[in-house]
Amino acid sequence: MSYKITNNTTKDISILEKLVGQFYPYAHKTMGFNKPASIVFSSDVENAQNPLGNTAHYNPNINEITVYIDYRHPKDIMRSLSHELVHHTQNCRGEFADGAVTEEGYAQKNPHLREMEREAYELGNLCFRDWENQYNLNLQENKKMNEETLKKEIKAMLEEILAEEEVTEETEIAEGADSDEESDDKDDDEEELGNQIAGAMSGVTESEEADLEESEEIEERTKTSDVATGKEPARRVKDTATGQLKEEDEDLDESEVVEESDDEEIKEWYNKSLYTRLCESWIPKKENK
Repeated sequence: MSYKITNNTTKDISILEKLVGQFYPYAHKTMGFNKPASIVFSSDVENAQNPLGNTAHYNPNINEITVYIDYRHPKDIMRSLSHELVHHTQNCRGEFADGAVTEEGYAQKNPHLREMEREAYELGNLCFRDWENQYNLNLQENKKMNEETLKKEIKAMLEEILAEEEVTEETEIAEGADSDEESDDKDDDEEELGNQIAGAMSGVTESEEADLEESEEIEERTKTSDVATGKEPARRVKDTATGQLKEEDEDLDESEVVEESDDEEIKEWYNKSLYTRLCESWIPKKENK
């Protein structure tokens, strides 16, 4: 059954609107009223400062419930609403038709109104309490279901990711085998080239051969010295003018030798694989309007 909410305060009542939207159908089914009620949330600071001030009241002439919300917990406000909905139910049954009034002390002076008030306290409190328990149980059940669903979702995605990585690894192994074959071919080519160089060297004069051996000996001593001192061997070339060996500086690009750490690789795998897929699965896609 429909209802109307009016906010006569400057406060945000979105929480109350949500609670009313879930409680009102339950109250309608439990209490059995057959007319829609108007619900007004009102502010009265002076009334709120009175320890025994008004919390809510019902106007049977226009089927309107007024609830004061200043300095009150939402649960307490909802309990007052449930109480007044019982009076609305009584009005729908025609129990206000005899011109009953609700002046101060009516519940003590008028037996009929006293009975109506007893029902409002009893049914109103029990109705709200039963709904509250059911509401909390549903929250716990939904949370449990969400956790179980999330675990299943993560497990399925991990299995999918691991399967993809296994396929990738098998592909890399196959490609590695092909690379080994290419390496064997390369070794054969290098051996053949070495044979050709050896053949060419057979025509080198004794003087040229001596210079070559001297250059190789100097190169070997230099490398040994660099290793002993922990220095990186420098590239050396023969100066065509002096016939001496000299070092040639090379600028190394540090970015080429820096490898990503294991932590970075794990982070990249998480961001690109698991996290992205979870977001795609759990975050609702915006519908085109």
